[in-house]
Amino acid sequence: MDRKHWTYTILLVIIIATSFAFKMAVFARYPFPPGADPGLRVKNAVNIVRGGERNLPYPGFDITLSILWVVGSGNLDAVVPICEIFATLLCSLLALPMYIIVRNISKRQTTALCAALIAA
Repeated sequence: MDRKHWTYTILLVIIIATSFAFKMAVFARYPFPPGADPGLRVKNAVNIVRGGERNLPYPGFDITLSILWVVGSGNLDAVVPICEIFATLLCSLLALPMYIIVRNISKRQTTALCAALIAA
C-alpha cells in the first residue's frame, strides 16, 4: 500500500472515530437528543422494551435494537446504553459505504472523504 492510499485510509478511520466519539458525548449529555437519528431510535426501542408500544412509524430498526437489548443483557437499566452504542456505531459507520460509493463514482479520493465526513 502506497503512502497516499495509507493517508486516505487513516483519514477515513479518523472521521469514523471522531463521529462515534462526538455522538457518544452528545448521548452522555442528553440521553434522548432531539432529531430523527439516533435519539429517536433509542427512545422508540426503550418504549418497545418497557411498554410494548406498537404504534411506531418505522419499527424495523427499533425492533432490531430491542432484540439486541434482550440478547445482550436482559436488564432494563442496560437498554439505553446498549441501544445508544449500537445506534451510534451504525450511524458512524455510514461514512464507510458513502466513501466507497462516491470514490467509485467520482474517482477522486478528496471528494469521497468529503462525502464520508458529511455522512458521518
